[in-house]
Amino acid sequence: MTWSASSIRPQYSRFIDSYPNLLFANHSHQAWPNVARFGQLKAFDLAAENHGAKWIEIEKTRSYLKNYISEWIGNDSFGAADGICWGQNTFELLGSFLSSLNLDKDSVIVTSDTEFHSMRRLLAAYEENGVKIVRVETYTEEELLKEEPSAGFFVRLNEQIKKVDPKKLKAIMFSSVSFHTGNLLPEFEGELSRLLTYSCPVLVDLYHHIGPKRFKLPSLGQENLYLVGGGYKYLQMGEGNCWMRAPIDSKLKPILTGWYAEMEMLSAKSTEEVIYPDNAERFRGATYDGSSVLRAKEVAGFFKDIGFDPSSLEKKYTADVSYLYERIHRLVSRLPENYKKSTGIRILSHKSQDLRAGFFSLKFRDAALLNAFLLKNFIETDYRGEIIRFGPAPYTLKTEMDRLLDVVTDFFEGEI
Repeated sequence: MTWSASSIRPQYSRFIDSYPNLLFANHSHQAWPNVARFGQLKAFDLAAENHGAKWIEIEKTRSYLKNYISEWIGNDSFGAADGICWGQNTFELLGSFLSSLNLDKDSVIVTSDTEFHSMRRLLAAYEENGVKIVRVETYTEEELLKEEPSAGFFVRLNEQIKKVDPKKLKAIMFSSVSFHTGNLLPEFEGELSRLLTYSCPVLVDLYHHIGPKRFKLPSLGQENLYLVGGGYKYLQMGEGNCWMRAPIDSKLKPILTGWYAEMEMLSAKSTEEVIYPDNAERFRGATYDGSSVLRAKEVAGFFKDIGFDPSSLEKKYTADVSYLYERIHRLVSRLPENYKKSTGIRILSHKSQDLRAGFFSLKFRDAALLNAFLLKNFIETDYRGEIIRFGPAPYTLKTEMDRLLDVVTDFFEGEI
């Protein structure tokens, strides 16, 4: 690894020097490198100097990003850019995907019980309208405590799939990294290949995977595989930059299809028939904010120049999350048993560092109080209900992690 947190810090000075808090919500939103500002300014200048013709440059930039993200997920037999649809957010892409499944009251979708907000809410809405949604437990208490990884989720998932009439099974949808625990699903790569032997589409959300963990496309079953992810978090691209990987020969016809999906066919004679392109662009929406992709291209160039790649980023995240895990594990082990029982405190991050992705996760009854205490001490993190999460970033210094850990220790010493 040719870079370090201290060596790259100056490249983030606009964010780090302007904000008073230490950043430990990096799993939700990371600082942008300074070069991102050039993309924002370029968007204004491009519009001022070219008016409507600005879209020529913006669309070229979008194509560049499609090729760029294909490097992070691995080029496959369907090609690079043609297999990627760039979108504004995963809600847009998931909505388009779901609208292509011809869902009715006999339809079944199998998913997990810890999905991210966009997928969770969309599936719940379809459920309220008659679609059967089968939710599989992502992890059990016992699985979190095991030294050796357990593929329990995939065992339960396959059991539920086998109970469904294949004609009614419309999709299998889940995230590779748990929203609650920050853990990569054990045996993910091998089990994903087995899931692709089913005849229905398999959609995997990689939002918390790409960056902290390397990803490799399975060699078989790609004709059923759909992937979604984004650049807002770990790839530091900011809002408006998400993507879907789809088979280039996909026959799905989304009802939520924007006019940009027929961009290359606009010069043809107008017709009432909805024509879909022979690539992932069939899931495309409509007019978007071009500054998002211009900013993203600057960041992508920065990543390449600085040496950020799947291997080096995984190494940094693994080291940082492991450091947080070891220190907080020692802290929790020293707490009185009656306090641990009454507050329900326990570490959700897996014991195996190979399964920890981009953040550390702690379940604690008073997570809101701990979060408020951290904010009072100028440390920003986030919590969801009883789960508080600490997310480092490539630019996070060890001294900053020590400061976080000291304040967390102060909180619990004050509690007991």
